[in-house]
Amino acid sequence: MDLKYLDEFLEAKNNLVKNTLSSYKTDLKQFSMFYKKDISKLDSEDIESYITYLLSKGFKAKTINRKLTSIRRYVEYLNGNNKIENRISLYIEGIRVQEEYFIEPDKIINISEFNRIVTQVKKVNDKRALAILYTLAFTGVRVSELLQLHTFQYRTGEITVRGKGRKFRNIPIGEEAIYYIDEYTKQRRHKAGEPIFINERNNNVMSRQEINKIIKHYAGQARIKKTKAYPHAFRHLFCLTLSKDMPLDEVAALAGHSNINTTRIYTKRTKEELKRSLKNSLKAFN
Repeated sequence: MDLKYLDEFLEAKNNLVKNTLSSYKTDLKQFSMFYKKDISKLDSEDIESYITYLLSKGFKAKTINRKLTSIRRYVEYLNGNNKIENRISLYIEGIRVQEEYFIEPDKIINISEFNRIVTQVKKVNDKRALAILYTLAFTGVRVSELLQLHTFQYRTGEITVRGKGRKFRNIPIGEEAIYYIDEYTKQRRHKAGEPIFINERNNNVMSRQEINKIIKHYAGQARIKKTKAYPHAFRHLFCLTLSKDMPLDEVAALAGHSNINTTRIYTKRTKEELKRSLKNSLKAFN
């Protein structure tokens, strides 16, 4: 395939980020090595053959779809700018991929890693950080919901938060979380009805950025990957832990998910965990 208009094509797309332009260039050069005919002769069979070729080389579906997008954009450019005599009447569609049944381990914190982070916090006796970590992990609240909590709420063993869509929900709060909140509020000498999670210098509610900073700091000390060091990872841990003993609809209610399919995303296990479960389940055949 002749790429004599490649530079013009890339120049026309110069408003895109550098990495995207680099991908276009690499993908199109790779396709030109595979497809030796005139670009105007390109048809659906050629695209199917190229997909088969890429699969045989071990490319993942996501990468293949990116390469197909690069070809489609180039064809659109040629058609739209009258660069070829015979218009290419072909829409290049990406391959359809079934939703992954597992989650990448680099995106979620497991119980062992949670304990490692907590160990680091306990070394310096950071009571506020302990209260934050245990509340996130034992209630599954979002950061916006965490920052709503006031001192009068938690001692009853249940908290009420306003979630997305201004929907309120009640969540049981575990004894461990109550204990660490108690320890923190006693040390900080909170006033009655005051927000629980406040700045060290004043009584203003903490920001999301401050919560993130605390988690990243202690996760780094515990040698937890940065990709796991964010508040929502504890929400995943909460949902996944509950799903082992609870029906999915009950987990969804506690997490404040209006769509149970969202809960399914939060309760996916890693590929290795699924393999172990599958192996144990198939023992019945022996």
